[in-house]
Amino acid sequence: MSIMAFYDPIHARHRASRSATFYSAVHYWLDEKANEWMQFDVPSDARIFEWNEWLFIMPQTDWNVDPTIYREGSLIVIRCDAFLQGDRQFSLFFVPSETEVLSAVQYTNNLLIVTYRSASVSHITLWRPPASFHCT
Repeated sequence: MSIMAFYDPIHARHRASRSATFYSAVHYWLDEKANEWMQFDVPSDARIFEWNEWLFIMPQTDWNVDPTIYREGSLIVIRCDAFLQGDRQFSLFFVPSETEVLSAVQYTNNLLIVTYRSASVSHITLWRPPASFHCT
């Protein structure tokens, strides 16, 4: 069991997570207007992170967001403020295949660094989002 809490000064957001197992966690954000912790509406096995106002989600099992099923190992993205307001219109950033798998996602202030493997060879993609990004 582990519990983490932190404050993101860039986005002025309090976040917390609670893990009962190594592969699952429940993620929360503090709704300062309501003064209560709200749970991110994502599967417990999903990894999430925020970057430059975007929320990235990596489901570890297939995730049904009616009518779309996001495959395990995908990388999906949505504007964070839209997600927190209930929007679930995600954009697919990476979809695994029989020969390609997502290896890592890292970021700097200005670039998202996505590493994936294809036939055991690593490939790196550097990405800088335009203001109106929508990739689906």
